[in-house]
Parts: sequence; structure tokens; C-alpha cells
Amino acid sequence: MYQWSSSLPNADWFAFLVADFFKWRPSEPFDLIFDYTFFCALDPSMRLAWAETVSRLLKPDGELITLIYLVRTESLYASCLLLQ
Repeated sequence: MYQWSSSLPNADWFAFLVADFFKWRPSEPFDLIFDYTFFCALDPSMRLAWAETVSRLLKPDGELITLIYLVRTESLYASCLLLQ
């Protein structure tokens, strides 16, 4: 795993990591996960694993913010079922 640093004044509030999203085990779950098109970039066969991983990484009362582009109407239905 690689880690970068920042010289910004609020740099203690975040970290940049390069790791396998599906295998990474943080020391504690997150209050917030921000997903910017990662879900929709995955092969559809990996989307259930994405949902399970997000669920594992979030605290029970955590929040998921995500930007997802859908290609077809039936994809919308499947995605809504996945995220419930």
C-alpha cells in the first residue's frame, strides 16, 4: 500500500491511499464514504462485492455519498436493489 501526504493546513483530516478496495482492511470503519463514479466503472459482476465492501467499511450509522451514471432503465432498478 502506498500513502501520499499533503502540505495543506487541514491535511490531518484526510489521507490518500493506493490499495485494493475489496481487500483493504482499515483500523476502524468510516463515518462517510464518498464514491465518485467508482461503482459505475466496475464490471456489473463486481457490483455486489462493491456494496458488501462499502457496507463493511461504513459505521452502522455512516453515510454513503455517491455519483453514479446509469446507462439503461433496468440498470436503475438493479442498482436500487443493490443499495438497499
